[in-house]
Amino acid sequence: MEIEIPDPASVHQAQQPLAPTGFLADSEEGGAIVSGAVESVADDGVVALRVGDDVILLELTEDSLVPGLGQVVSLSVARIELYPYGF
Repeated sequence: MEIEIPDPASVHQAQQPLAPTGFLADSEEGGAIVSGAVESVADDGVVALRVGDDVILLELTEDSLVPGLGQVVSLSVARIELYPYGF
């Protein structure tokens, strides 16, 4: 399953280095909270975030904190799109 976060996201919380990663429904905002470990940060604001066995590429908003490599962060996202592959 390919996971895509189509809209820019904002890092709102840095966590401890070994904090859990994954997805959580966000009942207050109506979207989801994604937590993952930062694998890379490109100059154009694209972050590679490791969530479990997968790596998700996402674009940060202009007002977002810029996370460091290896840091576990949480992001609020409006939506997540899932695409099956390999069938």
